[in-house]
Amino acid sequence: MSYHAISEFIHSHSGWVILMAAITILGCLESARSRFVVRRWATKNEFELLTYKQLWFGIGPFFYKEGASRNQTVYSVTVRDRQGNDKSGWLRVGGWWWGALFSDEVDVIWVSD
Repeated sequence: MSYHAISEFIHSHSGWVILMAAITILGCLESARSRFVVRRWATKNEFELLTYKQLWFGIGPFFYKEGASRNQTVYSVTVRDRQGNDKSGWLRVGGWWWGALFSDEVDVIWVSD
């Protein structure tokens, strides 16, 4: 391949490369921020966060209660309160449009014991 052909290829595909890099970076930032919001929610509510696991497919019980957008992140969580009681539930993190990137919103549904 000649220098000209390589240069032409890079020039013609640079927009796609930049777009894919931006989408990847925004996805990583949103994921990191949603984990931060979960940890801060636990601290604010005086819970010890024992486990939290992001649901990659499905939205847990939020399907039945107001739904969740594809921009929000849903976690299954187990926490311990100040009295030593363990609780399990589901967290929906972030706003409808921008997820956790620009929102600290957290909704919780507790699993009844």
